This record gives sequence, C-alpha cells and structure tokens, in this order.
Amino acid sequence: MIAWKYLDKQAATIGALNDYENMTCIISLTPADIISTRDDMEQPRSSTSDGMPHSPNVHSFEDKMVSGIDKIDVLKQRYIQAVEFMKWFKPAWDTLNDEEQMILSEFYLSTGKKTDLVESLSEKLYIDRSNVYRRKEKALEHLSVLLYGY
Repeated sequence: MIAWKYLDKQAATIGALNDYENMTCIISLTPADIISTRDDMEQPRSSTSDGMPHSPNVHSFEDKMVSGIDKIDVLKQRYIQAVEFMKWFKPAWDTLNDEEQMILSEFYLSTGKKTDLVESLSEKLYIDRSNVYRRKEKALEHLSVLLYGY
C-alpha cells in the first residue's frame, strides 16, 4: 500500500507510547466501572408514603436503565479497543531490551521535566547527555520497526 510508506512512523510510535498508560488504566478499571454502573441501575428508588412519583417524568426509571445500558456499552467498547491495542503493542514492547524500555519509559511515560530525565538517564547509564538522546532515537526507531515495519 502506497499510503503506508508516507505514514510518520516515529510520530505514530510516540502516540502509541503515550496511549500505553491510558490503555493499561482502561483495562484495569473498566470491569469495576461496569459493575458500578450496573449496581447504580439496579438501585431502587426510595419509597414514598403517598405512592406518587416525585419526578414529573413518569419514565425516569426507564431513562435511568437506558442511560446505564448505553454507558456500559461505551465502557465495553473502550475495553475491547484497549485489549486490541495491548495485543498489538505489548509484544513489540517486550521485544525491546531493558535499556531501551527504560529510556523510552523515562522520555514518554514519565511526568518529570525532560532535562531532569536526561540527567537521570545519563547517570544511570554512565553516558553523556548527547548519547542519551542518541539512544532514545535508536530505541524509538527500534520500537517503530517492531510496530509498523520498515
């Protein structure tokens, strides 16, 4: 396919690295969110002594149920997408050596300032700052090849 040749694979790889933590969170939190939403749907309304609904909408219970079903559908769809992402991304990530994973994690999965991250990596790897950047580019290129090919 001709379009594949023009894909900015490095930018796509950085995007995948940025999405990695989000997908991990989705996979870990979604089952509990679905249970919580289902429980909210099943909670009975407080009973009233006069037997009259307090809401002007006589279909409020049905609306609540439909809203809950819609929310569960969205949660399940996000979960499926996250699992598919991890099936694609995780084997490539696991193929990287420990140093490559550490460098990419520091650059793209950490929240610190880049200058501090580079300094920290420089000390851990016993190399100067310029070599940290070179190794980052090399690790990023390696991951790009693993994810998207040449």
